[in-house]
Amino acid sequence: DGRKFINNADSGKYDYVLHDVFTGGSVPSALFSVEALEQIKRVMKEGGILALNFVGSERWPQAESLALVTNTIRSVFPYIKCFKEGTQEEGSFQNMVFFASTRELKFRPPVEADFLNSDMRRFMLGNFMEWPVNLKKYRNDTGMITEA
Repeated sequence: DGRKFINNADSGKYDYVLHDVFTGGSVPSALFSVEALEQIKRVMKEGGILALNFVGSERWPQAESLALVTNTIRSVFPYIKCFKEGTQEEGSFQNMVFFASTRELKFRPPVEADFLNSDMRRFMLGNFMEWPVNLKKYRNDTGMITEA
């Protein structure tokens, strides 16, 4: 289990943590809580980056989960950005990736070597900066995910 691994991992060890939990539509609090994210932050090096995959909607009331996850990440990491997978209709459920860090997040343009001869990688890496999620819309609309 990922949570057990993080709880037992050494502090300050990882440059990157990839958080990708397919749940079929629910947000498992043990993996998305403030407490879990604090443990993830603990195992990251200073300035390390968390990439957290999430499936959600930008339209209320379905966006409540997005707001909860946004507020929870924001409570642990001072710098966050989120991008969605493509330009699908705002109300549809879609894949989103949060990036979070203790340092400002800067993305460089992709270079040919990043694509690894994959048209899908070329498309996604070449376009994802055009698909940001406006996280300001979800500030303080709901609470946070905690284990309490």
